[in-house]
Order: sequence, then structure tokens, then C-alpha cells
Amino acid sequence: MIVNATDLKNNLGKYLRDCAKEQIIITSNGRKIAILCSYDENASGFNTFIDDGVVSEQEAEAF
Repeated sequence: MIVNATDLKNNLGKYLRDCAKEQIIITSNGRKIAILCSYDENASGFNTFIDDGVVSEQEAEAF
């Protein structure tokens, strides 16, 4: 799903619920600027970074 930053701001609760099901790409002035995803999805991404040695467990826990 792709939403612009203004729509995200005005409907944050809806998009917080939606991000549990799918990633939300946030745009500003037509440019992709961020991704909103569930905590569980983000945590699994950090596990990949840890496994690959990109970040330490302590660095991942800081997020």
C-alpha cells in the first residue's frame, strides 16, 4: 500500500492497524520517503542483520 504523508497524518490509527497486514510506503511530493511496517516484521529484519553481522544484538535492541 502507498499513502502520502498528509493522508498518513490524518488517518494514523487506520494505517497503524493496516501495517499489521502489509507494509505501507509513505510518499511526500510523489517521492517514496519511508516504510511503515509491523513491529514483528521489523524485528525479523533486525535478526537478518544480526545473522549477517551487519549489526550487533545490542545495536538491534537499541531500536
